Amino acid sequence: NLFKQQKIAEYMANRPEPEFPVTVTEVQAVDWVPVIEAIGFIEPNQGVTVANETSGVIDKIAFDSGTQVKSGQPLV
Repeated sequence: NLFKQQKIAEYMANRPEPEFPVTVTEVQAVDWVPVIEAIGFIEPNQGVTVANETSGVIDKIAFDSGTQVKSGQPLV
């Protein structure tokens, strides 16, 4: 149909440009620490057995949990 084709061509020639919504934000410099927060189970490759040389009551712990200690450093 010639009329239909003419109307389609007219519409296509005069149609508005399509709009693509975007989100804009200002860039800010921040320190990035490569960390992944996850829930899971950790199993060590090696283990250690801690044993006392003498019997008694522990009255002082000489380290904080999670800190590294040096070889020979007293722990209790």
